[in-house]
Amino acid sequence: MSSDHQKNHPFSVVIPVRITDVNYGKHMAHTALIGILHQARVLFLTAHNLDELNIEGSGLILSNATYSYKTEAFFNTKLHIKVEIGEYSGARFNFLYDVTNFDTGKRIVIGKEEMAFFDYGKKKSVKIPETFLRICDACQTHIMC
Repeated sequence: MSSDHQKNHPFSVVIPVRITDVNYGKHMAHTALIGILHQARVLFLTAHNLDELNIEGSGLILSNATYSYKTEAFFNTKLHIKVEIGEYSGARFNFLYDVTNFDTGKRIVIGKEEMAFFDYGKKKSVKIPETFLRICDACQTHIMC
């Protein structure tokens, strides 16, 4: 992710940490993070008039995820989540996440999720649809994301 892109063209959303997102350590649980990032991902797709289960007849499936925690988040922390598309090729692409504390700007998590386009009827990966390739290209050229 280029810093210019993050400053000028990111898709972002603010999602608060709910009490049900907090674990026995009194901070946001890793399982909650996965759900929160899924919500951000769906909102990104919705902003592009897409549905993760039907983009030109194929859906998305998560194949790999990596999250690097920088600090804790607690109940009612407002998470500012920037969502971008990273590398893409064939059937696969990466969603990139930069999660900061909305009030302080302090980075909480950076994440990467490798997704694949998937034909759920045939149970196989398929090429990235043209509609989504246009969004990928726009994100890479910093036009919009």
